[in-house]
Amino acid sequence: MADLSSLIGGAGVVPMPIDSRTITSSMTYTASVSGTLLLRVIAADGSGGVSLSGCATGAGAGESADKVVQVSAGDAFVITIGAGGAGLTRTTGHANGNDGGDTTVSGPGVAITVKGGKGGKASAVTAGAPLLGGEGGEGGSGGDVHRPGGRGGYIANCNFAHVTGGGAVNFSHIFTQQATRGGDVLNSTPAGITTTGGGGVRGHGGDAVAATAVSTAGGGAYGDALDGANPGAAGPNAGGGRTSGAITFLSAAGDPWGLDFASGNGASYPGATSDAGPGGGGMPGQQASSTTKPGAFGGWGAVTETAGVVWATTVPFYGAPSGAKFTSGTMVSLKGRDGVVFLRLYPRA
Repeated sequence: MADLSSLIGGAGVVPMPIDSRTITSSMTYTASVSGTLLLRVIAADGSGGVSLSGCATGAGAGESADKVVQVSAGDAFVITIGAGGAGLTRTTGHANGNDGGDTTVSGPGVAITVKGGKGGKASAVTAGAPLLGGEGGEGGSGGDVHRPGGRGGYIANCNFAHVTGGGAVNFSHIFTQQATRGGDVLNSTPAGITTTGGGGVRGHGGDAVAATAVSTAGGGAYGDALDGANPGAAGPNAGGGRTSGAITFLSAAGDPWGLDFASGNGASYPGATSDAGPGGGGMPGQQASSTTKPGAFGGWGAVTETAGVVWATTVPFYGAPSGAKFTSGTMVSLKGRDGVVFLRLYPRA
């Protein structure tokens, strides 16, 4: 994106926005002054697949788009927020996740549509059968730039009860769904149950590549997770590795929308000190509220639980849920995140 001062007609000085909002419910927004309106529009995520003792894949994240438009005081913009894919409650069997809805913004000079991410898949263990992850949202229109959401992880062979992570929100127009996806189970004959990390905003979750059981880390804000490696205490931090803490490359002030999505490693070893940075993906675990927690825009890591689990989160998130597998009790999977519009209005210089 061009320098913000040039977008709003200044000479190297960026004024404070007169209005700055995070819009999570459908509404009509009316510009209070004439000036420059910045919009970042993100579609809803799907929900992950859920399986009793089978395979389940992560959901796709929603497409995102940016738009800069000159507005006059009184211009009205209709914002329609798409709903995230509904979560699933299962005590038996297998169920695919649900698709996320599109988000739209329309008004003078603006007609944006971004496409929702697709639900993850689920199936019984069937040797030799592949299982796709939910596709990221893609194919919308009307923005100055559009970016596909990361897809859920793929399973090449459902010969054990494998589970994959969800996709991340994408903030780079040169990236594909592949770049910010949940980790894949790539080996055609993995010898044991495998779970993978969620995608990061600039790096995919770790892939399972060898014929051994493994649980990989979440992708990072500036790189892929390590493939074929269990989360541990060492590894490249913001490169999607396996260490606690976060490294900040760009602060929120470096983004026109004030979003700190460009910092942080992927989640690694279980524990509060290992939570992902804002752009990092979650790691697999048995307690979804702690050991799989991604950053705000990263995808969730795979969830497996012997007696079921109620998926809980107390913080806002924008990346897609993972697949979930259980062996008894009740599994309540996480609803996909609803669409969101980040909006800033700058007065005309």
